[in-house]
Amino acid sequence: MRVVALVLSVLALGCASVPSAAQVGNVPTDEQLLAAWDSANSKCRGSSDPKVYERACEQREDLSAKLAKRGFCYGKKTDKGGYEANWHRCTPESCGIVDC
Repeated sequence: MRVVALVLSVLALGCASVPSAAQVGNVPTDEQLLAAWDSANSKCRGSSDPKVYERACEQREDLSAKLAKRGFCYGKKTDKGGYEANWHRCTPESCGIVDC
């Protein structure tokens, strides 16, 4: 849980003077990025405070990009709706940017 908090803190700061996780040797695992995404997504969708949800939504987008770079996709073509979408390793059945 501490690593998730660290990842979110570093992402939130976005400051060049703060070393990235890769620079200090603590590259987050896929599971840690997924957990951080879940947390940011919950705050993005569940907060009524504009400052909280704007920050969380930005974090979620940044984490989405990191997951995509690692070969993860969100949703499958067979999903009946957004409520069924989950992060998974990309396959031919995965949603792309424009096809779901």
